[in-house]
Amino acid sequence: MDEQRDMNEPVVDDPGQRDGESLVAQFEKSATEQLRFTLGRYKGREVFGVRVWVGLTDDTLRPTRKGVTLRVESFPQFRAAIGQLEAAIAARVSDEDGDHGRE
Repeated sequence: MDEQRDMNEPVVDDPGQRDGESLVAQFEKSATEQLRFTLGRYKGREVFGVRVWVGLTDDTLRPTRKGVTLRVESFPQFRAAIGQLEAAIAARVSDEDGDHGRE
């Protein structure tokens, strides 16, 4: 029986990774998918990316079309949007916690 690969472990010599792209962080999205955060260059510009990668049967990972690549200059806006999302999630969770006693 094949041993299950730990999706949180970096894959060395990943054929789907672009030249000069650095894997900064990753986490398991599902049993077969990872969300990867990368930093690299595209057409001479510094970029960062957040993309879903899928595990293949030959133990390699490939990027999907699900994701975004942005110029590093836009990172402050990206970070601010993530902060707003975090606040919205916290508010929703708080509202849901308050609704448990009302049913």
